[in-house]
Order: sequence, then C-alpha cells, then structure tokens
Amino acid sequence: MLKNMVKSPMFANMMGDQAEDIEKMMEDPAMVNQMAGFWKHLDEMQSSDEKGYKEFIEKQKKEFEQENEKIKKEKEKKRLIQPNLLCCIKILPAKIIVKN
Repeated sequence: MLKNMVKSPMFANMMGDQAEDIEKMMEDPAMVNQMAGFWKHLDEMQSSDEKGYKEFIEKQKKEFEQENEKIKKEKEKKRLIQPNLLCCIKILPAKIIVKN
C-alpha cells in the first residue's frame, strides 16, 4: 500500500524533489520496517502523552520549515544571475571642452 502511495502523482506533487528519494527508501525492507516502528511509536505517544506528542510534532514542523526555507534560498541563489567582476576600465579624458 505504501509503495503505491509513493508512486502516485499527488505524492510527487506534495514532496517535490524529495519524492524520488523517498520512493527509493521504500524499496528497502529494513527502512520500511523502521518507518512502521516509528509510526507505531508516534501512535502510542499520541494516546499516552498527548502534550509531549503535540510538542514533538510542533518541533518537527518548525525544523522542517527552517530547513525548507534554507533550501528555497539556495535554489533562489542558483536561479538568479550573479554578477561577477571580470575587468575594470578606467577612462581619463585628455581635454574637457565646454560649449557656450
């Protein structure tokens, strides 16, 4: 079921550049077992320690947003044309003519 979800266009839309990496991880049975254990732990945490669960989720959201912002800034830097100084020419006029 998870493999089908990962291959859906909606998932690719939501995950952007990371969709391919996640799809590759889903091919590894050990990774799938680890993820299932993590989700089970979160389910147990939600039912036993609701406050701790909410704090954990909020912390994860903030960290994701910060990391995502960094990635966006890096992509923007690469997208923009960055000027590079190649040479400098100095022109000195020999004579200034003032017309009346």
